[in-house]
Amino acid sequence: PPQPEPYLEPYPGPNSGTAVVVFSIFLKATRAGSLVSWLSSQGFSPATVAWVAFRMAVIGPLWGIVLAGATLYFLKLNAYKDRDSSVEMVVTVAMPFLVFYSAETAFGEEWQLSGVLAVVGFGLTFASPWGRASIDPHAEHFLHGFWGSVGHLVNTLIFVISGLTIALRLGEAGLTTDGGSSINLGIELAKGLGIYAFMTVLRFAVVFGCIPLFRRGLYGFDWRDALVVAWGGLRGAVGLALALAVASDHLIKECDSSSSSGSGSGSS
Repeated sequence: PPQPEPYLEPYPGPNSGTAVVVFSIFLKATRAGSLVSWLSSQGFSPATVAWVAFRMAVIGPLWGIVLAGATLYFLKLNAYKDRDSSVEMVVTVAMPFLVFYSAETAFGEEWQLSGVLAVVGFGLTFASPWGRASIDPHAEHFLHGFWGSVGHLVNTLIFVISGLTIALRLGEAGLTTDGGSSINLGIELAKGLGIYAFMTVLRFAVVFGCIPLFRRGLYGFDWRDALVVAWGGLRGAVGLALALAVASDHLIKECDSSSSSGSGSGSS
C-alpha cells in the first residue's frame, strides 16, 4: 500500500521555518507591548507589512534555492573526481551558514530576507530529485548517515540545555505548588497541556481539511494517511529552542519569560 513518507518527509522544513519567522514577529510585538504598538513604532503601513511578508516568505526561500543551485552545480562538477566524501561534507556543513548569514545581512535592512526560510529552500532543493542526482553516488550514503547523526546530536543537546535552563529559570522565579509566588507549577503544567491539546486539534483540522486536495495527488490520500501525518507532526526541539529564546530575552519580564518557557517546554 502507499506509504505516508512523501507527505511526512517534506513537512518539518517549511513548518519549522514558518514557525520561526512568525515567532520572531510576535517576539518583537511582545517587546513593544502589543503588535499594534510594534507596527506603529516601525511606521509600517499595510503595504509595507505585505512587502515584508512577501520578502520573507517568497524571496527568502528563492535566495536559498539560487545558492543551492550554484552549490549543486559545483558538486556535480566534483562528482567522480575523488572517492571520499570530504568535499560534500564540508560544502553541506558550510553552505547553510552562508545562506543564513547572506539572507539576513547581505542586502541591508530594507531588503533583509528570512535566513531560516532561505535555509529551508536550500535544503529542499538538495532533497529534490535534481539535487540528489547532482551528488556523487559514492558520497550520498555517507551524507545521509552523517546528517542523521548530526540531527540526533543537535536534538539531544537542545533537550538537555533547554531542560537545565528552564528548570533554573523557574527555580529563580520562585516556583511553588501552593500559589505562593508569581509562578505556580500546577498552572504552568495545565498551560502546557492546554497548548499541546490546542496544537494537536489544530493540526488534525488542517490535515483532515486537506484530504480532498491531497487525494488528487500522485500518491493518494485518505483518512488513515491523514491520521498518521497529523499525529506525526513536528514538535519538540523547535519549540524548546524558541522557549530558550524567550527565556534569554532580557527585554521580557522575568516572570513572563519563565512562565512562557515552562508552558512551551511542557507542550513540547
